[in-house]
Amino acid sequence: DMQYRERCYRALSFLQYAFQNGWFSNFMTYDRDVGENEGSQECVGRGIWGLGFITAREKRPEGLRSAADALLRAAVPSAERITFLRSCAYTSMGLALWDPEGHKAMLTEHLARIAAHYHENATPEWFWYENEITYCNSTVPHALLAGYQVIGDEQLLRIGLKSFDFLLDNTTRD
Repeated sequence: DMQYRERCYRALSFLQYAFQNGWFSNFMTYDRDVGENEGSQECVGRGIWGLGFITAREKRPEGLRSAADALLRAAVPSAERITFLRSCAYTSMGLALWDPEGHKAMLTEHLARIAAHYHENATPEWFWYENEITYCNSTVPHALLAGYQVIGDEQLLRIGLKSFDFLLDNTTRD
């Protein structure tokens, strides 16, 4: 448990350093040079997801959770600029874990973007958010299911389950 705790503090320290000008940087050299003006939307979404995960774990040390909460409060305003599918999914999962009631409007907006991707691309034979299955696929329906638990919108549940089944049918073999 001590090794896990040390890794959590190290990861949080990295996120704090990578958070610059309201946005998480994607890359950092060994000498801590971020070398870019702004990271990707996915980087921000994943940062919010990770921080939301830490704050939701009541058995983690209070100092770790407090530091994650403070960084998350600083990062959440940047989530309003997130529009990409997986970025919305990561952000939604972080918001659903962290403070679902306090950020329900933002969570609802990101979930609506995900559902819109589904409606734009799904057909009677293709139950997916894009015209191809690419990477980090399970995070997209996972976000809808996490959002359903907070918001209770049955459409999120239906789309999430249908697309999870589709993903399993198309990416696994017996």
